[in-house]
Amino acid sequence: MKSTSVLLASAMAFVVAVALAPLLAQGAWKALFNRKDFTGWTIQSYGQGGAGRNNRASGEPPTAPAASMSTNPAERGWAVENGVITSAPVPNKGRGGWLATVDNFHDFELELDYKLDEAPNVECTAKLGPKPDGNGQIQQQANLSKDPACTFNSGIMFRTGYQLNLGRREAGEYVGVVVHRQLPEAIRGNVDWLSTGDCGSKNHTYLQDCSQFREIRHTNGWNHLRILFKGDHLQVWMNDSQIVDVIDMPLPGENWAAPAPISFQPVGEGGGFGGRVQFRNLGIREI
Repeated sequence: MKSTSVLLASAMAFVVAVALAPLLAQGAWKALFNRKDFTGWTIQSYGQGGAGRNNRASGEPPTAPAASMSTNPAERGWAVENGVITSAPVPNKGRGGWLATVDNFHDFELELDYKLDEAPNVECTAKLGPKPDGNGQIQQQANLSKDPACTFNSGIMFRTGYQLNLGRREAGEYVGVVVHRQLPEAIRGNVDWLSTGDCGSKNHTYLQDCSQFREIRHTNGWNHLRILFKGDHLQVWMNDSQIVDVIDMPLPGENWAAPAPISFQPVGEGGGFGGRVQFRNLGIREI
């Protein structure tokens, strides 16, 4: 009887192990934030505000960091409040920095909640339409609202140059994916939109009717994000609605396959403080 029980238990353990094998092979979920302090986080040590990574994406060497720049998040515009990561005024009118994981990631699935403060009594507007660039190419350019309460935004950077922009379409800052590379259709020299997710568009096509996105994004509230990046396939969901689904192949000289930190853009990057962005419930698994 004892031997039968042992055999049965062994058989059950084998079945469970076989069932769990595909899940374990995909990588286990782990928390990126302990809800208490910035253990496992730093300020990116290259460039200012992610500029070094932009150069890496275009094949140029990273920008050397300023020697006086601190890598302490508390000194570069970040704080922990009630178990939440939040942007904060930079002490002594200093320069904010990109908050980055110490670990690097390549193929991953990331889930988190974010909240971007928005002025409740300010009407943010942006004029959208075709605008010829210096090379005679027609591109869609958003003109930011002049009100400072409308112009701040944030973002999540990963790999070498990809960014999920966290802005507001009303202010001319989409929620969507940009990659930093120099192309004729790029805005400001090296900002190439792969997808303006809040309009459901991709492949450099900007839709004018974004009314549906207002039903997806929670204004002045928490929004849940899921980012899945495997190989050259990047997908993003907001509040369980897919807003990005793009395939992006690197250009010659781009090293997009290199693992990189997950990093967050401060809203007071240039020394000002136009609002606040918050992050919580950060979990990641490598796939």
